[in-house]
Amino acid sequence: MIIGEKADLEARIAERGFVTAQEPTSGSGAMVVALAHEMRELGINYQRHLHVTAVDVDPKCVHMSYLQFSLLHIPAVVIHGNSLSLENFGRWYTPAHILGGWTWTLRRQVESGPPQEISRVDPVEKRPEGGRKKQGPGDQLTLF
Repeated sequence: MIIGEKADLEARIAERGFVTAQEPTSGSGAMVVALAHEMRELGINYQRHLHVTAVDVDPKCVHMSYLQFSLLHIPAVVIHGNSLSLENFGRWYTPAHILGGWTWTLRRQVESGPPQEISRVDPVEKRPEGGRKKQGPGDQLTLF
């Protein structure tokens, strides 16, 4: 629920190139969306430096979380299961997870070399007057 200071978060990202978040009862995914929003406010590209694993026992909640994460391009695995009994009924991978190659990134996290440089984003307040900045390759997509 607390991501800490910007320097702490950047240090954790510098170690592996990303941070992970586990959500054992995801509901509609609001807590993860708030985490992504805070990372963006700190100037860190959550679409490249955050991976989420969210679990919920209610299939409606799983679908809501999957939809929220997909629309915000959050790399995530959304699991329909019970986090107390560790039952797993199904899992969904967001497009950001698949397109970002997160399956392999997570597998090799222990044996990886030095991480890539932290991708920065401009906070919303610093955008030019009158709208959005131009998107370039590797820039963060935004719905905020």
